[in-house]
Order: sequence, then C-alpha cells, then structure tokens
Amino acid sequence: YTLTFPTTSPSADKFLKTDGSGNLSFADAGGGLEMLDMWYTTSNQDISADTGTVATNWARVAETGFGQIGSGMTHSSWIFTFPATGYYLVVFNGQFYTSSNGENRSIEAQLSYTTNNSSYGETSTGRTNTSNTGASTYAGAYTEFVFDITDVSNQKVRTRVYGNQAFRVIGATSDRVYTSIRFMKLANT
Repeated sequence: YTLTFPTTSPSADKFLKTDGSGNLSFADAGGGLEMLDMWYTTSNQDISADTGTVATNWARVAETGFGQIGSGMTHSSWIFTFPATGYYLVVFNGQFYTSSNGENRSIEAQLSYTTNNSSYGETSTGRTNTSNTGASTYAGAYTEFVFDITDVSNQKVRTRVYGNQAFRVIGATSDRVYTSIRFMKLANT
C-alpha cells in the first residue's frame, strides 16, 4: 500500500487525512460544538386549564456568563428556525407555578416539530405533577429530543405547555433564568 503525501506545507492546526486510496491531504481538525444557543421566557404567562398553549415571550439569554457558540437560532412568532442542517439536541426546561386551588395538577412541557413549515406535532413531552397540598406549588418539567435537520426552510421547532388545571409559566427575573430552551448542534447530517 502506497501513501502519497501533499506537496505543500500545512498551516497551523491541520491534520493529514486520506481519501481511502492512499492520497493524503491536510484538513481542519473537527470536533466540538459548532452551535450552542439558549433562550428564555422574559415574563410570566398564565395558561388556562386543558389548553395546549404555545409558550411565548422568548428572548436570547444575555445574562453575565452566558456563552453562545456560532450564529445561533432565529425566532419569530413562537417558532425557532435552525441556522444550518445537522443533528441538534433541543432541551426545553419549563418552570411552573400553581395557586392553591385544592386540586391535583399535571403540567407538561412539550417540543413541537414541523417538517413542512406548517403542521406541528409533539415529539417529546416532560411532565410534572403537583399534589393537593392546599398551598401554592412550584414545579419543573424537562424534555429533550435530537432532531436531524436536513431542510432549514421547513423543519422548525416550537414549545408548548399543557395543564389539566390553570397554571403559570414562570418568566425570568432580573437576576435569573427560569423557563428556557437550549439548542446544541451535535454533528453535521
């Protein structure tokens, strides 16, 4: 087996790769995340019982210490658009509050997905339950899904929340993030 080396010198941080036939060339080292982005709800949102509601009031995290990698997501009318094709881990963390209405309560955080930029279906759901304690209750629900994005014009994601009793989605305060969504590009498709 014969290897054919490149005839030029490499620049910094390059490695040798083969085409499978013994021809070597210099290439960029891969690895690491290409995109990391995080958004949060900026204010509380009251949700009526037995309604699947799109979570609103999203803004990119801007608090001290936040580190975004790459161009990040775009957001319009409650819909998140991916910046490029690839495999993305999407994590939705919902923080909720229920008042003391004396009933057992189930609350869901859902990721909805479209492949045609129109019809959405639920892909994953995280659920929390608050019991009949007679007092106000705080709870969190978490869900995640890995999406294979091959068409950024038509494949999009949004968040939904649902509860069998009325509840509140907790928005950010001046010093912390509560309800949030995180996007990480894991690999190219």
